[in-house]
Amino acid sequence: MYSALDSLDDARKVFDKTRERTIFVWNAILQALSLAGFGEEVLGLYRKMNRIGIPSDRFTYTYVLKACVAFECLVSPLKKGKEIHAHILRHGFEANVHIMTTLVDMYARFGCVSEASFVFEKMPVRNVVSWSALIACYAINGKSFEALELFREMIVETHDSFPNSVTMVSVLQACAALAALEQGKVIHAYILRRGLDSGLPVISALITMYSRCGKLELGQRIFDRIERRDVVCKLSRMWAFHNPPANATTVAVQPTSDSSE
Repeated sequence: MYSALDSLDDARKVFDKTRERTIFVWNAILQALSLAGFGEEVLGLYRKMNRIGIPSDRFTYTYVLKACVAFECLVSPLKKGKEIHAHILRHGFEANVHIMTTLVDMYARFGCVSEASFVFEKMPVRNVVSWSALIACYAINGKSFEALELFREMIVETHDSFPNSVTMVSVLQACAALAALEQGKVIHAYILRRGLDSGLPVISALITMYSRCGKLELGQRIFDRIERRDVVCKLSRMWAFHNPPANATTVAVQPTSDSSE
């Protein structure tokens, strides 16, 4: 609602003039501010909600958690996030998959791998976004082997949460970090089988993975097939050429084929 207005200033003016502020009205302004990166303002409004007794719902917590990692949130953002986590538990939202997945993502962005893992393990229900969030957490925080192990677990243990392109980008990043060529080839085959090879992020991650594994010619082949040669892909190739591959590592993680489909 508010985010559809021409500016956040206009949105805030409309909000300030609204007398009947239901939870939907509060969530609308929180969403608009959160999307714009105004973390401090979101947290300020959240504190005001608590003071006047407006109960939060799953949307409120999602927007507030995202605000904790916004660039403009300058004052102890991790501490704020942990406070929100405590509020979530106190108000009985620990079983909500959307909120808990956002928590995993928040901790991942702060490099708090153990906290993200703890939240994930306590989730009674997980979806593809939940799995992808923790896999990404491991991949971006130097836990590449753990990222691949969790991907294997996702494939083996879930029957209704198939990996998507976001998942595969993180898995390929883990393969690249380990220079795990054989594992990367297995992942590439899985991507082709699932039809996940058309998105530019996946293509870029594939090029980077092969390049980091010392197979620049394979990365070149993928690049040459791209009709729209995105700048990201070009940067991936440039980056790979200037970063020699580490010692090759084979990780014993292999997605099942027909059984997982």
